[in-house]
Amino acid sequence: MKRFFNIVVFLNLLLLVFSLRPVRRYRQSIGRYRKTSIRKLNTDGTVSIFAYPNTFGTQTVFANKSIVIQCVEDLVRNNSELAARILGAFKYTTKGLIRQVLQINRPPFIVIEASLHSRTRKVASMLAENMGAKYIETPPGGIGQLWNEVKHKTMERTVYNSLSVYAAEYKAKKLLSKNHPVVMKGYWFSMISNVIGKLWNYYYFPRGHEIYKEPQDLMMPDLAVYVDFHQEKLEKHIAGIVARKGRVFGNFPFPRLVLLTNPNGSDWNIANDLTNILVKHLEPKHQKYLSFHPRITLKMPLTY
Repeated sequence: MKRFFNIVVFLNLLLLVFSLRPVRRYRQSIGRYRKTSIRKLNTDGTVSIFAYPNTFGTQTVFANKSIVIQCVEDLVRNNSELAARILGAFKYTTKGLIRQVLQINRPPFIVIEASLHSRTRKVASMLAENMGAKYIETPPGGIGQLWNEVKHKTMERTVYNSLSVYAAEYKAKKLLSKNHPVVMKGYWFSMISNVIGKLWNYYYFPRGHEIYKEPQDLMMPDLAVYVDFHQEKLEKHIAGIVARKGRVFGNFPFPRLVLLTNPNGSDWNIANDLTNILVKHLEPKHQKYLSFHPRITLKMPLTY
């Protein structure tokens, strides 16, 4: 009888452990979108369960803004003070109505991403100056001030990254509605590229996969730029993710895409070269909104 009792206790404990364990890190279902539970063990011993589509282990890609908001509100209901602050910062950053941004007869919306973050900001801001455009980045001011608080908290960081993209889109639309061209550093492509880069050895995401098309409620840029800086002395696992990011970036269905590999010279020279490249690729309807810096001499055609 005692032996039977011990077996029952052991089985109950085993069942409890498996019910609390996190979802399997890498779900081996390629290209299939199912609702997946993310289990989060709270400090008081309770378990919060979030079910969202497009969840690949601990790396989450949300399908649209309403699902991100739902996740944040769930975190708030589970007494996450940080989630409440994230939601408050997002609402503050995106407050106010903006005039509808038309897809035709409007200034260009350009997104720039690079393999080296420390240089991306400099190149992107100089590019905006060259073209007479407004420069913004993801995350924008307001919600961007919370990054140091969320970077070590998995769920809060996940929803923060997604809401930051929507906040940046709001800023871009606001400027475009006032006839200002926009150059943005980072966007949702950067976030998804990082996810795919980390899961590279576990999943195959070919060109045309659904993950490259979501979230579909975000505004697509008129032109996207990826600058692949040559980098040395990177740790092996980081170097692998960085190398894959450029390959992943080319799989997104951008209307127009420019990939610049191993550029030479200073950030200022790279920004000048990019100015010439982008003018060549922008449609005439967008070029009329640009006013170039007097020190920039346009050279066309340019080989790159």
